[in-house]
Amino acid sequence: MDTSVRRCGMLTAEIIATMTNKKLSFGDWDGDDSGKPWCRQMRELIQDRDVDADLSVLGADSSSSVVEPVITITSDNSTLAAELPATPTMKATLITSETGYDSDDSLIGYASPDSSRSASPTPSELEEIEKDPTLVVGIKKVPRPVYLAQLGDLIRGTGPKLGKDEPHECDKIEMALKYGEELIRKKRDYGTELGQRFLSLESFMDSCEITAENAVNLVHGFLVLHDNFNSPGFDEKRQGAMNALIACAPRIASPFVSLFFLSGITPASLTFSHSALIEEFFKNQYSVDQRHVALTALAAGARELAHEAIDRKETTEDKSPQMIREKRLKIAKAPAIVEVTSSSSSSRGALTSLRSSTALSSSKRRTTFTEVAAEFFIGPLINRFWLFLRDEQMREERTTQRTGRSRYHGAGTGLILNPLVLSQFLRTLAILVNAAQNAPEWLAILGPDSLELAVTIGTRPISSMEIEDVPPHSSSGDGEGKDAAVLVAALELALIVLDGCLELDGGKSLGLDHTNLILGVGEWAGAVFSNLEKGLRVVGGGGLHEMKLQRAAAGLLVKVDELRSRWSRSMIDTR
Repeated sequence: MDTSVRRCGMLTAEIIATMTNKKLSFGDWDGDDSGKPWCRQMRELIQDRDVDADLSVLGADSSSSVVEPVITITSDNSTLAAELPATPTMKATLITSETGYDSDDSLIGYASPDSSRSASPTPSELEEIEKDPTLVVGIKKVPRPVYLAQLGDLIRGTGPKLGKDEPHECDKIEMALKYGEELIRKKRDYGTELGQRFLSLESFMDSCEITAENAVNLVHGFLVLHDNFNSPGFDEKRQGAMNALIACAPRIASPFVSLFFLSGITPASLTFSHSALIEEFFKNQYSVDQRHVALTALAAGARELAHEAIDRKETTEDKSPQMIREKRLKIAKAPAIVEVTSSSSSSRGALTSLRSSTALSSSKRRTTFTEVAAEFFIGPLINRFWLFLRDEQMREERTTQRTGRSRYHGAGTGLILNPLVLSQFLRTLAILVNAAQNAPEWLAILGPDSLELAVTIGTRPISSMEIEDVPPHSSSGDGEGKDAAVLVAALELALIVLDGCLELDGGKSLGLDHTNLILGVGEWAGAVFSNLEKGLRVVGGGGLHEMKLQRAAAGLLVKVDELRSRWSRSMIDTR
């Protein structure tokens, strides 16, 4: 923005062109504005070559101009004054120190002349310059998305191409991240773009194309995003949009296809080759950061859907005999009797409006997490993990005889069985299980399946790398060879399941129907706790992980002992 800086660039370009035997002339060098006198002075200075200079004159001038400075110190040692005679080669002005005597006389400051160059523009001034329509000429702005289809086009670049009027990809991504979460939450109760307002299966089938193309497309789009343009707040905005998708469309953003086959209806005209967030998580094409984004979205969306459903105090108060008695003693008021004076047509219109209002109120009822936890979150997550683990172990067995890079390892860097990702997976599952405690399937399905998964990961090797790290004298159930983060997450998941079972029915269903599983949990927790007491080190342990391991193992032992003390006489060991 400084005219003198632009003049300097023009002058440099002309001089370089002259030195390379080219011809370049901007003209308009006369006058006293815009740094033109300085440019003319620079032209005169560079006309003479350095090789033509007389160095003897320079030596004589420097020897004759060396004068010792005269330093004067006052009697009270409060000020230090230094005087230098004016010479042609020394035109700097000495600054007198007025802050007191300093023992280091070598630090002497000089006042620099004020620069004629204007100050650089501030960020606020740059924003005003960008908004100036007279300066931003030829730059196409990205319109703010109004529909979810437009938001998907901005993220994935699937919209119509405008040729030379096409905005830059960076501007599209920034616009999508800026308004993505807000638009998704706004469309939650408006229309059928997210597939949440369905009164019947037929209405869902009619709008299925819209919901699939929007919700699933947005899940894929936000998940595969990379911060290629260093956008401000990229991680927070992407995570917020993913959380909003799970919270606003739990039946679409989690496993999508299962919604059709619940009632045995498989429409031939609808085939979905794409899957949703849980299915995408188990593919080997994503990085650790993207997998963490997916797991965080599942956990945050589940907590948002749960609301007060996970508040134990409220649920216990509702189940107390005093609250039940007060509710039964309440007498509901009878509806008021109103005389009907309207005609039959108006009564039919009132009946129609009543039906529409009833349908609208039923459609506005939001989905709770207890309704979708087993079918769309925890169940698919556990089942898909078993399938993935089976495939990974089969691939390892096929390459067992190979060496080097030809041998496959399922727990490689960035993969799901890596301790960094696997521990995060177990923690996410623990959050989902805790939030779904009031679901009707919790005692019979969700609790036992989650506990079995935690015990298997905590006791059995899931990769050949763990088998190689285990000492030959140790048993398979000691937990040796397991990473400390994975072991802590597995113990905490088992602890959450046992605590929920003891709270719901005192551990009766889990203790009597899954006796072997409870006994296995007790042996596992006891082995881990005894090894820690003996001073054995766990891979990746020490510090915070070691403290968490001791707490989780001790807590799990207490819960198992409490459950066995209640139902030990009825428990039958069939091992």
